[in-house]
Amino acid sequence: MRGASMKSVGRLLAVSCLTVAGLGAGTSALAASGTGAPAILLPGGSVSLPDFPDGVALVATKTSSFGGGPGPAGVLTEYVVTDSTVNPFGYNGLVFAFSLSLSSGDVAQVALPGYAPFDTAVKSCNNTVCIEGLGTPPDTATRSSDGDVVSFLWGTPITTTSAGFSVYTNATGYIDPPSGKIIDAAGDVSLVSVFLPSAVPEPASWTLMLLGIALLGPVIRGKANVTGRRASS
Repeated sequence: MRGASMKSVGRLLAVSCLTVAGLGAGTSALAASGTGAPAILLPGGSVSLPDFPDGVALVATKTSSFGGGPGPAGVLTEYVVTDSTVNPFGYNGLVFAFSLSLSSGDVAQVALPGYAPFDTAVKSCNNTVCIEGLGTPPDTATRSSDGDVVSFLWGTPITTTSAGFSVYTNATGYIDPPSGKIIDAAGDVSLVSVFLPSAVPEPASWTLMLLGIALLGPVIRGKANVTGRRASS
């Protein structure tokens, strides 16, 4: 029992050290092999993507086709999941897991906007245990300097089969439907509908919102009474 506890403490320390190292460097940190943690991705950073299985609970699924123009064509399936045992930002944080199936053209990059307000970490998936499915995983991931766009990149663009990759967050909700970008080696872009993270209001925020609605009630009723008196006169 003591040995198991020490192992748990060791895992927590490994994740903590990874986080501190990434923040101190001001770029990105690489997940150490065997820690079971995704690679933390800071604004303006770049990481090589780790690849390992994960345990999750499914929250939502979206399947969207892309193509029709000069860019690549295919299908992007997205899974919003929680209860990830390796999410460095908490067990209840949402993970946005993607499975890309290409039908024509090639893919060199997938760019996903909307992550500026959130902590993020990333990984690829080329394992049957991963919810994203099998495929050719991206080589690296980058994050824009403002933190908003997380991009997955292939050094050699994929032309067949599929790819799997995930963004780990501290978000507790998601929104629908912003657009991501599927980009080929020539720079041609295909837009695709995706779920993106969203913050759920804290209990205090809900209280303020309800209080505001309650205070507006008499004002709305007063306006209605004035309008009614004017109409009758």
